[in-house]
Amino acid sequence: MMAGTIWNILTNILNGLIFILIGLQLRDIISGISNYSGTSLFLWGASISIVVILVRFLWIIPATLVPRFLSKKIRQNEEFDYRNMIIFGWSGMRGVVSMAYRIGFAINAE
Repeated sequence: MMAGTIWNILTNILNGLIFILIGLQLRDIISGISNYSGTSLFLWGASISIVVILVRFLWIIPATLVPRFLSKKIRQNEEFDYRNMIIFGWSGMRGVVSMAYRIGFAINAE
């Protein structure tokens, strides 16, 4: 129980540090995008967001089906429902460290 609490605190600290480091780059980013129009920036942002979301959902398919294929225990203990992949696809968009932790936890759980 204590290890879980410590890991949660460490995860929050690392997430905060990552976002601070990203924020430190803001001044350079603002100066770099000053030559572009608002419409161009919006289109680039929307395009990148759509690609990231699509890649996330495409990654969910093998990430959920391959462990089921490789592990008889998972197939026996968990009923497959494709709706869970959709829920995980949306709810799994989290901080960098949190996502790495969730993936590591899923790997270690088996």
